[in-house]
Amino acid sequence: MSSFLNLQGVVEKKASWPTGYQRAFKPRTRFEVIQWQYFTENYTYGYDENEPKVKLMGDYKRDIDEITETVRKMIRRESDYKDTVPRLVNGYRRLDPWRGSEYILDIGLEKNAASDEQLRRVHLLRPLTRVESVQVGIYIAAKRA
Repeated sequence: MSSFLNLQGVVEKKASWPTGYQRAFKPRTRFEVIQWQYFTENYTYGYDENEPKVKLMGDYKRDIDEITETVRKMIRRESDYKDTVPRLVNGYRRLDPWRGSEYILDIGLEKNAASDEQLRRVHLLRPLTRVESVQVGIYIAAKRA
């Protein structure tokens, strides 16, 4: 009976999100805290001290567009919002060195023109893929030269 009571505390603990991926990075000091970067569909804020508002371009723009489109597809699959056009209101992004890019998106949903817009918060993770080491024959190449 006592072993069952000891297991009760273990069972009640929550699994880290998402299950199967590394836990989030936990900073040991305030200098290790990973900052969230705020963005909209066209701009990112707080990227640089000299220029706080920067237009999204290139890979950054493609990244945000891809994540936003993924969320739109997810929301359209739900029966209540098939006819709506979800729009990005706010977004936050950070790169966790253990897990990958984490996103928090606030999506505006309007069922019809007469109804008020509802906000929905979505959390996404784009995990880092496993990097494989490839042996390069530097020694052999140097020996031939």
